Amino acid sequence: MKRVASTKATSHHVVRSTNKATLKDIGGYEKVLDTFRRYDADHNGVMSYGELHKLMRDLNHGKWTEAESDRLLLAIDKNRNGTIDINEFVSYVFDNAQEDANCAPRGMSDYERVLQQFRQFDINRNGTLDRAEFTRLMQMLQPGRWLPEHTDSVFAAVDLNNSGEVDLDELVAYLFGVKQELPRHAKNGASGPYIIVEFTIGPGRPEIFVQQLANYWRKQFGEDVAVSRVLKRDVNGIIKVSAQGGDIVFWDDASMLPYRGNPFLTLESLKVWRDEMTRRHLPALLQGARAGSRAASKT
Repeated sequence: MKRVASTKATSHHVVRSTNKATLKDIGGYEKVLDTFRRYDADHNGVMSYGELHKLMRDLNHGKWTEAESDRLLLAIDKNRNGTIDINEFVSYVFDNAQEDANCAPRGMSDYERVLQQFRQFDINRNGTLDRAEFTRLMQMLQPGRWLPEHTDSVFAAVDLNNSGEVDLDELVAYLFGVKQELPRHAKNGASGPYIIVEFTIGPGRPEIFVQQLANYWRKQFGEDVAVSRVLKRDVNGIIKVSAQGGDIVFWDDASMLPYRGNPFLTLESLKVWRDEMTRRHLPALLQGARAGSRAASKT
């Protein structure tokens, strides 16, 4: 039975019930697309109230109410037709409050901007970019400098699995040098991490948190992810988090703090940031790194 949500105004941002999972807990872009398609039970390209309610009950092990689904449907369904299409679903999950009125990224690192642009240019929501989509994305990232012939010269190298399309992991590997780092790892047979996350921190509690995080990620990723720290006695807290020698920035006080809340201020926000890194960013980087390693081992 189709259910009509209340028209009472609902915040544009995440509808969260205390200690309950939200759609933002699903994971990375490809997993979000896969989840939408799995719960679109009748394969009609939209998610009904019932399908959304089932998804949220599954995410919360049954502890999710119809009233909560009412509010969530209203928050996601922007055209108010009573269903959720895949663009509404993706837009809600990856809502960026730091965008300005012109949808230009504000307070984003280059890495975050690439993730956002990939989602924007994946027009058919299949989780990959064909040559035309890849060209448009690169022209957005390098306006006035990227020509179609540039795509012709690099596309095969970017498409590591030779599928004819570029997925997000391959794009990250190409743009941020993951692929170039891995040949030494693959050819020399060296053991060690694929990804090193570097924290620039002040003394005291940040040191304890970084060590706890290193232990947590070791349990999640084994030796593939390592943590390093740069200790600065004249600063307070965590002021920067990066990887790939600083090419990939996850947090930077100087450029991001004016546009978003500091994720390291409270235990709750720390956990949200840690989980976001664990579910989305680190798996994506690792997949790109491993793809680069496989490509390197064949050369």
